[in-house]
Amino acid sequence: MTSTFTATLGLLSLTLLYICYHAANDVRLTVSPQGCRMSWMSPSYLLQHEFNSSWTPLAHRYSLWLYREVGWDPNQVMGVPVLFIPGNAGSSHQVRSIASSAARQYFSSPFVVSSDFTGRGIQSLDFFAVEFNEDLSAFHGPTIESQIEYSAAAISYILSHYPPNTRIIVVGHSMGGIVGTALLPSDDISALITMSTPHTLPPARFDARIDEIYRRNTESLANDPTPVVSICGGATDMMIPSESCILPDPRGGDPGNAVYRRTGAWTGVGHREMVWCHQVRWRVARAALELGGANSDVDMAVILDTWLSRDGRFLPPTTGIEISEATTYEALPEGMNLVLKKPIGSRTYLLPFILFVSRGSISPIAPQHSTKLQALPYFCVGRSTLPITHQSSESVSCVPLEPSTLKLLPSPVPGKPFPVPDEGFDESDGIVLFEATVPRTPSDAEARLDRIKNIAADFLDIDSPPLLPPLLVHESHPAETHYYRLEHGTSVALHTHASAPYIPLSRFSPSYSSELWIYSAGTGCEDVNEFTLTIDWWTTIGRVATRYPTTLISWCVGVVALLMFQAWRESGKGAMLSVSQSLVAFICRLLPKLLAASFVVALLPLSPDYYLGTRGEPFLGFLAPVLLVVATGLVCVSWWLILLLMRHDDLAMPRSTVVSLISISFLVFLVVPWQIAFMGCWLIHLHTCASSAHRKPYPGSVPSLRSTPIESFPLRERFDGRKDDTQDTEPKEIEPSQEPEIQDVRQVQRLATITDALNATQAYHENTHLLLLMTWLLPLSMPVLAVWVRTLMTAGYTAPFNGDHNVFKVVPFLVLVEFTSRKKSALLSYGNTGSYLHWGYLIVACVSFLLGSREAYRVFDVTSLCIGCALVVKFSPVRFGRRIAT
Repeated sequence: MTSTFTATLGLLSLTLLYICYHAANDVRLTVSPQGCRMSWMSPSYLLQHEFNSSWTPLAHRYSLWLYREVGWDPNQVMGVPVLFIPGNAGSSHQVRSIASSAARQYFSSPFVVSSDFTGRGIQSLDFFAVEFNEDLSAFHGPTIESQIEYSAAAISYILSHYPPNTRIIVVGHSMGGIVGTALLPSDDISALITMSTPHTLPPARFDARIDEIYRRNTESLANDPTPVVSICGGATDMMIPSESCILPDPRGGDPGNAVYRRTGAWTGVGHREMVWCHQVRWRVARAALELGGANSDVDMAVILDTWLSRDGRFLPPTTGIEISEATTYEALPEGMNLVLKKPIGSRTYLLPFILFVSRGSISPIAPQHSTKLQALPYFCVGRSTLPITHQSSESVSCVPLEPSTLKLLPSPVPGKPFPVPDEGFDESDGIVLFEATVPRTPSDAEARLDRIKNIAADFLDIDSPPLLPPLLVHESHPAETHYYRLEHGTSVALHTHASAPYIPLSRFSPSYSSELWIYSAGTGCEDVNEFTLTIDWWTTIGRVATRYPTTLISWCVGVVALLMFQAWRESGKGAMLSVSQSLVAFICRLLPKLLAASFVVALLPLSPDYYLGTRGEPFLGFLAPVLLVVATGLVCVSWWLILLLMRHDDLAMPRSTVVSLISISFLVFLVVPWQIAFMGCWLIHLHTCASSAHRKPYPGSVPSLRSTPIESFPLRERFDGRKDDTQDTEPKEIEPSQEPEIQDVRQVQRLATITDALNATQAYHENTHLLLLMTWLLPLSMPVLAVWVRTLMTAGYTAPFNGDHNVFKVVPFLVLVEFTSRKKSALLSYGNTGSYLHWGYLIVACVSFLLGSREAYRVFDVTSLCIGCALVVKFSPVRFGRRIAT
């Protein structure tokens, strides 16, 4: 029965994890397929030897490189400086795609400036890149702080090679964007472009110092006027969810102070692909080139909006016009299409509804390499004109028509997938969408509609019908827009996440919000009569699964803490339960109640920083019971693995298993991070438990702990066969005169043997519970261990772990494993530490379930504090009386 319960739940949990894994992998193929075109370049890198320890003490650990496109760029700096900052495990060589595109856009041929930049005062770009030796910065706050310090020094060094008052453009990928944001405010930085950067939620929430960096960055974004743009990869990016990539709410007031939040291309872009995807890199490079010629923050805002958001939200000022009596114009009635083929010169048309212009622009939005043809929409009021070309007898007054929407739309090619795999769209493709609200006018005015639905400039071949096939536009957040081609009998996977776990609600994102538009020109639009929305459960599972890995780890610690609370509580009534017995008791008795309670708590309108982070949305309440079941099953599986490790533990250790506590504490304080010491504690405690399982505490016919399951004994059973009469009374100290006289020496020896066996059993059960708890604390501390090992491999021992020498975080575990390895009796049992300290494990469970999902580092801190308090009570000269509850 014992193995049936745990085996069933363990296999169920593994099955659910397998389903979530495959569902998440299918998301990038169904919801947001990738159509990135590969980029090519001729790279060379020049190490900046002069940027040495005289500039920063971190020069011996990191390095600075200057990128040059072979055959296109001179070796000396000559343009606008740009600093590229790689992300977690990133490389300085990732700069090559964007830098190469910038060089080949600026020069039409080697050292020949392109006509797009001739006479505009725009210079080429000098791309510098910092090399962080692929540091795992996402897991470690001090590593990010070191990168911030080095990048700030690198900017000072770079600008020392340029004229005074020169400003630098910063481009950051992934966590490099966090480093770049931390450099603000700075008078030396003109603009910041981040790519796949998790601005609102750290991807790994195991370090409190990372949260502190995020708080500082949020404040900087709220107060610093530097233009910032964040480019997100959409659902294709399985590492950084789109909602965490979006920047905080924009600041009000001057447009130059705004923060932009847009995707970069008409395709999903993976996390690593973001730096080389052609549809993204050429726009980033072009925006950086244009920023070099900007004179104000407002100009930079227009440039970023034009080249990266495609929305044209900041438009150049326009003036009204007067169509005089001598002006020739043509008025078209409603329902007539205006098609211009090879237009020459300037012509005026009055249109009541829709406009298509081939290979032109509606300023300032246009595709790359467009013709000189421009469409200028105006709102005109005057006497109705006839639908013929004539010389008007009365003038018509026109004012600029302010757009409510002006952006570039894709135009999928019929018969081809959208986006085309490994190809996507060319920079010359696209349709400019112009929408505007027309004011009400008298009945004799030319414009009679309250809203113009489509005024667009079409840049496809005019002879390829239809001009714009039916296109579905889905926007769940102002920062993310998806485009889908509509076809009969074909379903479309809409990706929406207006609210997301652990993300504060934006004023642009109500809890339930999604907007859909259908744009079309020519045939096809009239065929769309209705559409049906259904939930794709498979894809939904995949998207949800990527949001809760940290939550699952934290909840596993909570489950183990509840097991220990239950085992310690039962030890007050008799012998402590074994881990297997604790699991069965938890599954049968406590888990059903917890499932109901977890669902109820999930419905409470809690802050997004707590519990599931769903703010009590009823539709997502089922996630809590599912996570609890999976966490319990994983705890069962982890116990099987621990048993397997203990069975094959052949490590020989002397009885003094740990070097003296003072020596280890000294090493932690000066040399190694405390996470290394905790890993050592776990290994030593594993060996202690394995040794106890292998040891035979008593000889003869009495079975050993290894050969048979260890059962629980009532500790107050009388060995003379009489019923215990102290059940309902306080325990009294037995007077020496009342001790039973035992004449049989063999009975005395047998009694001593059984007592030793009971003590050993009690100690074994206690130690294995503690081992299970320490096992699930490993994922909360091991990321820093990986960072430390990585640093040793790449840069040798430096000292990036200033905040990881807090010996007090690991001292409770050092003391615990030292004494459990030497003592044969239970150390922290119910009777040894008082009857109330087991409530500390309940506190650990509450912190794990409520706070650990968002701030996982608090789980380890609270657990360490709990163990420390129990040890203080154990070794305190003041004895705490037992209170046995009946």
